[in-house]
Amino acid sequence: MLCYYIWRKTVEEDLPTSFQVKAARALLGWTQQDLAQAAGKAKRTIAKFELDSPLVERGSIEAISSALVEAGISFINGDDYVGVCVRKIPAAASEVTAS
Repeated sequence: MLCYYIWRKTVEEDLPTSFQVKAARALLGWTQQDLAQAAGKAKRTIAKFELDSPLVERGSIEAISSALVEAGISFINGDDYVGVCVRKIPAAASEVTAS
């Protein structure tokens, strides 16, 4: 299991942070376009979220989170840190299957 931890205490409810999403993409070898395709969202939505834009709707963040979880990502929300783990590395990490 590969993990990437980020020290940041401010986590909103059950939603991943922009840092967690960037780390998750890195672990999977995904581009913003790959994640956008998997989440059914526009690439600009992914880019805005990763820049901490307050204009990204909760539903979009949930879709992003769901796509990453489906790809094997686990979000870690500890008392003093947040992070991500990937359960397994896909054979073709950059290959995204359309849902």
